[in-house]
Amino acid sequence: MLDIDTLLTVGVILALFLALGLSYALWPSSGQTGPEERSMRIWLWAIGVQAAFWLLFVFGRDLPPLISTVAINTLSVLAMAEYARAIRHFIGLREQRRVLYSAVALVALGNVWFGLITPDYDARVLVVSLVGAAVMGWTAISALSHREAGMRRAVNIIAVVFLSGVASMLLRAADTLIHPGLAISRSVPQQAALLVYANLPIFASLGFLLMLAGRTNARLTQRASTDALTGALNRRGFESAAQRVLAGCQRAKRPASLLLIDVDHFKRINDEHGHDAGDAALTALHTCLRDALREEDVIARLGGEEFVVLLPGASTHDAEIVAERLRGHVSGTSIVRADRALRLTVSIGVAQWQPAHGELADLLCRADQAMYAAKRAKITSKLVRHITIATKLGVPDPEMNPRLAVAVEAARKQSVSNDVITRAIKKASGAGADADKIELVTYEGMSPQNVPVLVECLTDNRNR
Repeated sequence: MLDIDTLLTVGVILALFLALGLSYALWPSSGQTGPEERSMRIWLWAIGVQAAFWLLFVFGRDLPPLISTVAINTLSVLAMAEYARAIRHFIGLREQRRVLYSAVALVALGNVWFGLITPDYDARVLVVSLVGAAVMGWTAISALSHREAGMRRAVNIIAVVFLSGVASMLLRAADTLIHPGLAISRSVPQQAALLVYANLPIFASLGFLLMLAGRTNARLTQRASTDALTGALNRRGFESAAQRVLAGCQRAKRPASLLLIDVDHFKRINDEHGHDAGDAALTALHTCLRDALREEDVIARLGGEEFVVLLPGASTHDAEIVAERLRGHVSGTSIVRADRALRLTVSIGVAQWQPAHGELADLLCRADQAMYAAKRAKITSKLVRHITIATKLGVPDPEMNPRLAVAVEAARKQSVSNDVITRAIKKASGAGADADKIELVTYEGMSPQNVPVLVECLTDNRNR
């Protein structure tokens, strides 16, 4: 037989030292908020209640029956109820305090009845054992229902600890039914139940600490991979997510496409309306992308005004349709600054990934080239339109580059052929053979000596 006095003394010492150590380790910092803080406080309270139980159990034998009988057994179940509250609150479930405290009240009333009114030792043991087993079993089930990433080991530890408590309590109840009136000092199952109860806070707290560490690590990882301004993934987060998505596409032999999105004239927004307007534009763009895309699509901000979208399962044709839809969606978005609505536009480059070839870096590079080609084509088309308007109306278009407007206005009464203008645009924009397809009007008043000025102005616009 185990020496019950030694067992209980060791138990109370362990509980007290554990309460002090965990109070120091778990005490919430001043900047800590959320469910973790409340859960830690409840858990520490549970350890304190259990320490009070051990103190009364070991040193309260000569106290009045109301304390030695009722208070001790009630505290033992109250500690289990508080552990259950802490775990349920941590994992986002309702604490169910009414249910738990009703169980504690049932133990208190049972001990008053069978301890003071109609004394019955075996009945008291059965009440405490069965109610305690029910509370600990509910705690284990609550823990096992949690599916948060990175916490499986911690959840399993807590579940095993409390299921061990359930087994010991049921064994104690069974022993009481088989051997009624047997004192703790002569009952191995009852001593085993006390031993499990003494060690429960140690191993359960280990699991709880692992749960806290898992959630903290997950939160730090999320912060490290998330853009603080928009809430989208940052470059690091995108690379990690994209590798997982592309690996899945490769296993399933599915295509994937990438969209590289750049806000047009973003520098102008910052310069003319302030960086707050630029931040608002980026946030509005991310909201547009999130609302217009599928949940499985990966959205990230690479830096500055560049966003990237990975479309798993999308062919080049599918991605081009999505890009056009996004352009239209974004163009209908505006931000208001100083009673003025600033309309957003974007340039989008499309690149396709195939399972047989292509790394993520190559995919990003091809999408970047496609995006700048789209931006050059857009600028070239806009400049040609501006020059056409200025020539036909005889006045510079207000949206034009001022130097370009001066060049057009100064040479209005001279002429230059379309092929000269085309070569100038090709040289300035780098549009290559596609520039031959640009429709140009005959410019009245544009002399050949003004073509270099036009080239320089076009280059200025291209680099804006």
